[in-house]
Amino acid sequence: MNLGVQHRFFERRLIISFNAIDPFTAQRYTTYTYGTNFNLESFNSSNTRNFRLSVSYQLNRVVQKSKLSEKDKKAALEKAKKA
Repeated sequence: MNLGVQHRFFERRLIISFNAIDPFTAQRYTTYTYGTNFNLESFNSSNTRNFRLSVSYQLNRVVQKSKLSEKDKKAALEKAKKA
């Protein structure tokens, strides 16, 4: 099981994230192999518990998406090519 939390501050310019990978249990495997002359029992356990804290800050201004329609964008590009 993985968990993650993210929060944004200062007009969405500072982002703090926390992630946890397998925070509660280790992964355990048991394998049984049977043959005519043998029985094999194998146990494997791996600790995959990881935690990550990341901080990012955007130095430049936040770029907002254009509200122009696709038709208006194409017209502006054609006008710019002609100039």
